[in-house]
Order: sequence, then C-alpha cells, then structure tokens
Amino acid sequence: MAEETLSRDEYSPGATHHGFRGSVGPQPGANAFERLHSSPAKTQQASDSDTQATFQRTPPGESSDPSLIIPVGVEFPIHNDREHQLEQNDQSIRLFPRLPTPTSPSLTETSVGDLERYASVIAKPPQAKIKHGRWGTIGAWGSFVLIGGCISILAVFTFIAFLWFGGGLDREAVGASRLWQNIVLSGRIGQAITLSSLLLRIVVSAQAASCTSLLAALFLEKRAVPISYLPHFSIARGTNDGPRALLQMVIGSSTRHMLFTLEALLMLVLALAALGLQFSSTILLSDLRNAPIATDPKPTALKTTLSDTAQLAYMDNVADNPVLAIYGEALSNVTVEPDDWGLSDTGLKQRALLPLDYAENRTMVRSYQGSATIGNSRVACMPPTIHGSAVPDPEVDGTVFTGRAQGTLDYNGSFRAAARDSAIPSCLESKCEPLLLDCSVPALVSGSRVPQSSICIIGAVGGDYWPRADGPSWKTSDAPWANRSSIYLILSTNMGKTEWETFQTTPLISIQKYGEWTSYELLPMRYVNISMCFAGFNFVDANVSMATTASLSEPQESWVVPEANGGNTRLSRQFLGADLNHQTPEERGILTLNNPEVVPKSDYSILSGNQTNNQYKINVLEWSTYMRVTNTLNQVENGQAAHATSIMACLFCSTVGVSQNPLIAAILTDIISQTNRAALIMDSWILMVMQAVYYEIHQFLDVTEEVQIGFTRAAEAPGRCWDENGCRGFIAVSALIFIHIVCVASITSLYLSQTRYSRLGNIWHTVSQLQCAELGGVLRESNNAKDDEISKLLKDSSGDHLMRIDLSADGSRIEAVKFEGDPNVLSKKHHSSTENRLRPSHFFRNIFSRRRKDA
Repeated sequence: MAEETLSRDEYSPGATHHGFRGSVGPQPGANAFERLHSSPAKTQQASDSDTQATFQRTPPGESSDPSLIIPVGVEFPIHNDREHQLEQNDQSIRLFPRLPTPTSPSLTETSVGDLERYASVIAKPPQAKIKHGRWGTIGAWGSFVLIGGCISILAVFTFIAFLWFGGGLDREAVGASRLWQNIVLSGRIGQAITLSSLLLRIVVSAQAASCTSLLAALFLEKRAVPISYLPHFSIARGTNDGPRALLQMVIGSSTRHMLFTLEALLMLVLALAALGLQFSSTILLSDLRNAPIATDPKPTALKTTLSDTAQLAYMDNVADNPVLAIYGEALSNVTVEPDDWGLSDTGLKQRALLPLDYAENRTMVRSYQGSATIGNSRVACMPPTIHGSAVPDPEVDGTVFTGRAQGTLDYNGSFRAAARDSAIPSCLESKCEPLLLDCSVPALVSGSRVPQSSICIIGAVGGDYWPRADGPSWKTSDAPWANRSSIYLILSTNMGKTEWETFQTTPLISIQKYGEWTSYELLPMRYVNISMCFAGFNFVDANVSMATTASLSEPQESWVVPEANGGNTRLSRQFLGADLNHQTPEERGILTLNNPEVVPKSDYSILSGNQTNNQYKINVLEWSTYMRVTNTLNQVENGQAAHATSIMACLFCSTVGVSQNPLIAAILTDIISQTNRAALIMDSWILMVMQAVYYEIHQFLDVTEEVQIGFTRAAEAPGRCWDENGCRGFIAVSALIFIHIVCVASITSLYLSQTRYSRLGNIWHTVSQLQCAELGGVLRESNNAKDDEISKLLKDSSGDHLMRIDLSADGSRIEAVKFEGDPNVLSKKHHSSTENRLRPSHFFRNIFSRRRKDA
C-alpha cells in the first residue's frame, strides 16, 4: 500500500484516515513547559492507553473544542531513512516532525532545568561540521583578515620602506630608481604616504577586531570572566569594534584570573599598537624634509662658442676678481711630494669648465655630457741655483720697507741637478742661457707670524714665451719644462719691515736645500726660501662626460683674517686641490671628468683669418691667460724682453709688484703656510686665472649647443636614517608594525591551540552558550533594562562570581559554567538556599515601577 502524506492544511476534522499515527498532546494539568516539550515516552503511553477513542488538546483555562479532536491512528509522516535525507540536504539540516503549537500562557519563572529535561524533543539544527581543522572555526573571512591582512601590512610596509630607501645610499639620491624620482619630484610623496597609511589603518583595524574575538574566546574558555561581563565577552566573539571595551573590563575586573594573564597582556599590546598605527600618517610625515634630488640627464641648450661676427679683445686684467666656479677634474694618483732630489710634480691636471654663468646653476649640476672647454696645466718645482745678492729696496724718499733678490738664475743647472730621471728639454741639449732675475722679497707687517710670499715671473725655457705667428705651443703631452714653458720663482720669507730698514746688501749663499726649496740666510734667524717652478697650460674643446654623487657648493670665504695669520681658507684649498690629503673630486665637492675626447685643432694662428669659431675662442682664452700669468702685454706689444715681474702672493706684507685680489692673496698665503708646497701655489694660481678668464669671455658666447645635463631639484623627501636628523618616524612605525604582527600571530596561535567551542564571526552560538541556571531569569527579564542595572543585580545576588564556557556536567551541551578556581564559589554569597537571595523578577518589577512613576 502506498504511503500517504497529510499536511496540516489538508486535514479535515472528523474524517477517518488510515496509515497515520497521531502525536499525543500534553496531559491535562501539566505546566506550560511540559505542554510544549512532551517527551516521547509520555506520548507513547498516551497512545497505548486508548487505541479506539479520540483525545483532545485542551489548553488550560479553555473548554474543549471538537475541531481539535484527532482520531486515533492518525499519524504525521516521518521518513524512515532519516540518515539518507541528511546526506542529501545541502545545509546539513535534519528533517524533524512539526508538532502542533499549543496555546499557552506567557512564560513565568520556569527554570532552565525544565528546558533541559525536554530539550531532546525540540527540533534543533545539527552541530556544525568544522572543516580544515581549527582554522574552520575562524572562518573564511577571519582567515582572510588575519593572513591576508598580515600580507597586506607587509606589502604596505615594503612600499613605505621603498619611499624611505628608494633614493639609494648616495647623497641627493643620485642612484635612485625612476619610480622613486617620479614620486618625489612630482611632489606626490605626501600623498603616497597618506594613502599607504590609510590602507595600513584599515587593515590594522580589521585585524584588531578579529583578534578581539579570538581573545574573548580565550578568556571564556581558557580563563574565566565575571558573570556580569559574560554576555559582553560572549557576543564579542561574533562582533565587536575593537579591543577597547573588553580591555576596560579586563582592567576594571580587579581579578587576577583576568588581569594577570597572557591574554590581558596581548590585548593591551594589541590596543596600543593599533592606536599608535592610527597616527602612522602623521608620524611618517614628520620625516619629510626639503632636500636636493638629482634628476636624470635632459637635453639643454647652452652657449658654447662664438658666432662668425663676434670680435673679442685680449685682456690681462680679468683675473682681478676670482671665480671659484664648479668644474670637473680627471682622476689622478700623482702627489706633489718631492723626490730625493727635490723634484715636485703635479702631473697633468685636466679641468673641464661648465658653460653656465651663475653659481646657483653650477651647484645644481650632477651630470654633464656634451661639449665643454678644458683647461690643462702641469707644474713642476725644484731647488734653484741662483747667483746674486739680496738688497734693500728703498722708496722714493729713501725709506726702506722691503728688499729684492737680484742676479741670475741657472735653470739649466737647476734642472739637471733635480730632474735626473726626466727627459731633458730640447733647449738644454744645445744652449739655455741663464736668465736675469730681479724679484721683490716681501716684508712681514707688524704682528704677522706667518711667512709671506711672492711669485716672480722669470721668463721661458729657450728664452721665448711663444712664437707670435703660432700662438702658445705647449701641449698636454709635453713636460712642464718643455721648450717655451714658463719659469717662475716662489719666494717666502720671515723678514720684517724693521729688519729691512737696517739691512745691507748680502750675497745669496745657500745654507740648506730641503724638498723643492733652497734656503738663503739674510740675518740670524731670518731667511728667504726660494723654489724654481716650470709651468705649462692650454685650453682645448672636448666632448666630456662629468658626474658626481656629492653635494656641490662653491666656496664663499672672506679674505678678512684676524691677527694677520694668513687666514683659514680650508674650503678654497680643498676646492682647488691644494691640500696634502689626496682627495678624489667627489670628496673635494667637484665633478669627476671621465676620459675627454679632445676636438683636433688645425690652425691656431690668430692672424690667418681662416680659423673656426671654436679655434678663435680657444685662441682668445689662451692669449688672455698668458698675458695675465706672464705679465707680457706691454712686452709683446713693444717687442721687449722682461727680466722679471713680481706678483704679490701675500696678504699681510709689504712688497713691490703686481697686486692681487685680497681673496687670491689670502688663499695663496694659506696654501704656503699649510702645505709648504710651491707647486700647489702655482697650480692653484693658474687655475684661478683660467677660470676668471673663461667666465669673463663666456658672457660673449652667442652660439648654443645641446648638451645632456642632470640637475638637482629641491623637493620634499623622507630623511635618510644615516643622516644627522635620522628617520625617527619610520623607525617608530616599523616598530609598531612589528609589534602588531607578532601580537596577531601570538593571539591566533593561542586561539587555535587552546579553544574548542567558539566560532569567529558567528552570533547565534554566542547567545546560545549563555544559557545556564545563573542567567536563566536574567535573560528572560532583562529585555528592557540597562547594563549597569543588570550588573548591580548580579553582583548583589551572586557576588559576580567567575564563569567560563565549557561542557555541561552531563556533557550534553555547551554552556556557561561556574569557574571552580573562583574562591567566591565556596563563599557565603554562593550558598544553595535562595531565601535571602534577591529574586530577578522582584528586581525588574521594582525597576519598571520606578520608571513608570518617573514618567
């Protein structure tokens, strides 16, 4: 016979149905909970007692209703293979018979124990199957927040670290990546930090909420919480807005079972780290500073040569105002330390001059590729062989303030004595006559304690500075003593004005040779030291490549020196390379010149009229420089030969000669007093003259050429951790992120290993697990009361003893149970009698009556 199914809507009173078994209603006189939850045993007994009669379901206080009479033998459909149905159900919900819902009075003070007696009859969902082990209790979203959040935090931190260290280790971020340059130079570094911090705060807040749920579960299952806090901690497992509220309860609990625990410490650290990271943007922005940032080379048009119609005159006074401009110098390992015979050689110096007019433009250059003018020079000094005397030099009125050295210089014999291993210049192979000298010897002014110096121009190797038709002919491949190279004497003395006033003519007799100097004694403890120097120099045009990773600046020093000590022009000496410490160009604050490609010159004649524009510029530069460093303008024009001309290289002295700018004199005085190297004096003086000549003529250049220049731009950038100001903001945020991640990992590990009954992000189980005898009446009556009122009730009635989530005594359910380690459980407040205990119904009745009275 086929099985039939009868729904409630199809049932007709009084009809007879076969093949059904009726469900027995509650027995008359039973209480409300017994009517709602009749046990199967009672139902079977009622069915067996009367198999032919009908029975009624009569709610208490109501008369019988014939419509509710159900024939005996009528039954509701129950499938036999319930396990088969469970397997086919996607939601894993079992099929239970729906019992007719009786009409019953409102619930009174029925204990939770009554519910437990009939719990087996109530239809309930099956226990959730935990997938993937304990991680299944955290859920997909919780796992994403915890694991994905840590990955996101590390990604954000990596980007923040890139903003701080993407500029590289070099100053001014010379080796920075293109992305870092674009962010910083576009002014978006602040926006990048703000957006990164925003993402960091969002992830940290989400993780803090998830970790709060895990900590709430740990407190409930591993520890214990006061019964007044039990709902807060239980619901926090499902939803919360962070650790602040629970942390306040933990701190305010004043119980060691909550306060002095690892979970409490982790909650405190979690809250502080999350709070600190909310200000990560402000903390990181405090590291931003204005700094020069190097850019990639870009095409730039610069003036490099003259037009066809340009006409320039040769000048000999342009060096009066020194120009200590940024330049590029080729690397050199040569030192000026004299050898055993006193030869001091600077080696070839190649210096590329930047075609930029203003100092602020030159100091911003970090790389240069293109055409430039190079000034080449080489100086060698040695002890001289002089035949002559030192004589006083009276003024017109007969007053004597200074003296002179007069006689002849045997530069041929001097060179052969010092440069024994060097190639002999061509003129020395035939005939190089001694040159006349008449050099001014300076006198120290009152109070000066530093020897004062002068530069004496003697002549040229072979007797001529240069053939007039060919122009200057010194080449970079020549030695400094090559034919037509210039010859100078550097004189340094400690003779004062008072000594010269009474001085008598004295033969110059050498008493000692040390280094490149020959010392002549004029008076006891008074001397004049003299060194002979050869110098060659020229200009060439070349395609150059220069770069630096250092910050560039041009010396801005004053020549005003107190106490007449020669001054301290250390920055200028270092800038010019006039220092005994052998430093690289970057260490000196200039550009490094890399293997220049010299443009060939076909004709240097200034009279031919067919030279190119570049050659014309080079000729003007060379002639103007030679006129200054040899003082030959009048000699060339008049066809005269000069015996000697003195250049003042002292600041606090009295001498007769060509005056210098006070700053140049101060620099030369400082060089001789600090290094005692004559070659450095000559090399520095020639360099300053060449720069002054070039920038004086550069203003007349009118033909532009495209070159590649990398400049620096001032922009806001994070401070580097190894600088003076450091990166305190980055360090602080890094520490907070590290602490936060460690805290999240520790909380997650504790949760996975020490909890069993919690489901992160699920609400129903957090409410269901609150069912217990202690909270039964409170849960029913507290639907219109404040939390503080409930807490007062619990404290007054039960002493606010500790509770935890665990299995019930019979192991049939998960509920809140008393914590056995709580000393209050055995105290007087927790005796079994309820005579003196405040009843919840009376308490809430008083509360509501007071509210109605107030209203």
